[in-house]
Amino acid sequence: MSMRTFLTELFLSGIEAVKPENLIPEHLSISENELKVSQDLYPLKKDIYLFGSGKASVQMAKAVESILGDYIKEGIVVCNYTEKLKKTTVIKGSHPVPDENSIKGAEALLKKISSLKKDDFFIYLLSGGSSALIEKPVPPITLEDLKQTTPAPS
Repeated sequence: MSMRTFLTELFLSGIEAVKPENLIPEHLSISENELKVSQDLYPLKKDIYLFGSGKASVQMAKAVESILGDYIKEGIVVCNYTEKLKKTTVIKGSHPVPDENSIKGAEALLKKISSLKKDDFFIYLLSGGSSALIEKPVPPITLEDLKQTTPAPS
């Protein structure tokens, strides 16, 4: 095997290992009325809320939905594309430059998370790109100010 082939296979193997559908099942499971997240155990509740943001949030949400199924009551993720998920609403934000959809996504997340009660259980899936995909500028900063500080790649 050539060095180039070896390095290509090594690189592709690394990429495959960190795909959400491969990585999340290694760290999230259900057993005996408990939710296991890595080494931490939580009493399993019927209603788990799922939130997230970032370019990998849809794929992560799919992986979590496949494990938790009907334990998920509802969820919202903000990504740079849309896809239909079983329990989770996908909102399209903008990346790399934030836009009005980034504000709408942030507001939807804030509204839903703020409505949770003290004992509600939620999981937040965070991946790269969130800083543009969800934006909530605080006056006097405007969306235009954010766009100017985050120019599109040339």
